[in-house]
Amino acid sequence: MGDASKIRKSGVLMRKNHIVGKFFPVLFGGCVLAALTYYKMKFGVKLMESDSASDILYAYLLTNEGKLVSNNWYFSTELRILDNELLFALLFKMFPELSWWTIETIGTAIMNVIMGLASVLIAYKLELGYKSLWMFGFALLPYGKSEYYYVLMHGCGYYVFAIIEVFIILSLFLAGIDCVNKNKFQLVMVYICYLGLSLLIGMQGIRLLANLYAPLLLTSIILFMYDFFSDKNIFSIKKIIFMLLRDKRVLLAVGGMCMAMAGYSVNILVLAKRYTWQQFNNLHWKAFSIDPVLTFFSEIFSNLGYIEEWGGYFRLGNSQICSVW
Repeated sequence: MGDASKIRKSGVLMRKNHIVGKFFPVLFGGCVLAALTYYKMKFGVKLMESDSASDILYAYLLTNEGKLVSNNWYFSTELRILDNELLFALLFKMFPELSWWTIETIGTAIMNVIMGLASVLIAYKLELGYKSLWMFGFALLPYGKSEYYYVLMHGCGYYVFAIIEVFIILSLFLAGIDCVNKNKFQLVMVYICYLGLSLLIGMQGIRLLANLYAPLLLTSIILFMYDFFSDKNIFSIKKIIFMLLRDKRVLLAVGGMCMAMAGYSVNILVLAKRYTWQQFNNLHWKAFSIDPVLTFFSEIFSNLGYIEEWGGYFRLGNSQICSVW
């Protein structure tokens, strides 16, 4: 009886710890979201910048025209179909009596929730268990006065949707290669969602093609080659091709790349004839410079209190604490 009692108490304690382990990350994420939304509603209007202002103006234009893409708008970088202006336009349509600032606040909060949930999803697919719930709050923390700060404050300029799409695509990719406990219907739905979203992402321009699909394909090929040579297989071109055609990682990466390229082709071959937007046909290699590297590290240090003046120094509150030179 004593052993049975200890087992029951141990089981109760484990369940309590499990519940507590879920409660605190959810509370943390909720507090971060509430604080961020309140701060934006109260003070964020003073921090508006060109990307967020153009997004809300374009959304208002789409609402008045009743279109998904407008002919009366000049796209300064690339034509993007799936972006935050669609959410803002929907909110303008649903709540025409609300001010533009309220619409922007609500829309940004919704996008932050989606981005937080997408970060939880990718963490869960990486087998972090209930610890994945912590990702919601940490994904919404504004780390200093950086570009990510404006993403969280305004959901501005393409980036928040790009972050969401990266998390979702990687989650679908991991779900597609992990087919042990899935039936055929689930796998087919995963593949359809993965390929369909890849097509839409391609219609957003070349950026995610270069920043997501190219590295994903390269990584899949590297992992395949590592597995191939780890098994001490006899090197053979025919055998490599045969195994490549059966490797889910490579097949999914190639499929996603092809669908994204198809979406991008629709942009440059079809939509370019109907809408005014800037193309990147003049891209070219230029001489290497250390300046972008230094700028990257200076932005990191600025978030830690570094002030870039003559003889730069770190500041904590009103006190200079460390002179760099």
